[in-house]
Amino acid sequence: MNPQAAKNHLEWLHLKYLSKQLNLNIRPRHDGWDLSSEKHEFELKTRLYYLNRSWTPESNIWFFISEKQRLAYESEADKPLYWIFMGALPAKQLKHIKTINEDYILKRNVYVTPWDIYKNFKVGKAVSNSKLGPGRVFSQKMIQSLLDFEKYDLNKGTLYLPKNEGLEYLLRP
Repeated sequence: MNPQAAKNHLEWLHLKYLSKQLNLNIRPRHDGWDLSSEKHEFELKTRLYYLNRSWTPESNIWFFISEKQRLAYESEADKPLYWIFMGALPAKQLKHIKTINEDYILKRNVYVTPWDIYKNFKVGKAVSNSKLGPGRVFSQKMIQSLLDFEKYDLNKGTLYLPKNEGLEYLLRP
C-alpha cells in the first residue's frame, strides 16, 4: 500500500474509533476540524509508535501543528476547540500490511488538550514536508508535562482528559 493511501486509511480508522469510543461525530472531510460534539470541536493529530523499540505507555512520539491550519480553524470555530493527540501502536510495520483495519492497531494513547496548548511550543519550519509550512513540533512527553490528566480505559486504548475542563461527558456510558 502506498504511504499516502495508508495514511488516509489510518486516519479514517482512528476517526471511526474515536467516534465509537467517545461521544463525538465525524465531520465531513475538507470541512475544518475532524470531530465534533454538541459543546466542542476537535482536531485529531496521530502518529504511530516505532515498532523497533520496546513500547511502554511512556513511549515518546512527536507531533506537528501547522500554523496555517491552526489559524484557519480558529477563525472558523463557533464552539471551543480542542486537540486530540493520538499515538497508536501497530501490530506490524506499515510496509508489511496489505489491508489496514482495526486488527492493525494493538493499542492507542489518546490525549485531549485545550486548543491553546500550542502556545507552549515555538514556531519553526516543517520537519519533513515543505507543503505544511511553518508550525510547532512537540512530543507526547511535553504534553504530559504541561497538563494534569485523568486517565480512562478504552477498548484497545487509554484516554487522557485534562482535569477541570468538563470533558468527562465524552465518555460513553
